Amino acid sequence: MGAMNDTGMPVGLTFATKSSDDMSIISYAHAFEQAHDKVRFVPPRTPGLQTDLIPLRRGRKIRGFHAAPILSASALRIDEQKILVKGTVKLESCWNSDAKVEVHVDGVPVLPVSFEGSEWSVITNITLPFQGTSPFGEVNVPDASLAMVVVVATAPNGRSAGKMLFV
Repeated sequence: MGAMNDTGMPVGLTFATKSSDDMSIISYAHAFEQAHDKVRFVPPRTPGLQTDLIPLRRGRKIRGFHAAPILSASALRIDEQKILVKGTVKLESCWNSDAKVEVHVDGVPVLPVSFEGSEWSVITNITLPFQGTSPFGEVNVPDASLAMVVVVATAPNGRSAGKMLFV
């Protein structure tokens, strides 16, 4: 771990051990980080992402037990480049939820998500069309021609639930 002199970009460090010896790798990496102060830093040429930081919620009192939202989601291909993603989100025992639902298709956020009671839906275009089979002939699981849909529901108390779908 360090930085290149000319660009200031981070350089990685790889720890290797024999197969199925995960505890050794973790202990080596932990020992290295304890011995070296501030070995991780933000690359100067790479812009930060909004998802890099998780905001703390202060000053809120949570009374009683608050479970994560109950999320259901399904995706349907409407045509070659368009999909419908829909589902429901439930908070504890009431269907009138204030949960926030985020949908990403192939890593791209999809907005706006429409709500009607506890049901939500969104129709979107697939942003990355399938480029055909790989010249290397490998078998992809899941199939590379499918779009990856990630749905995350977050309750007002910060608890979350997620689903990953391929369509």
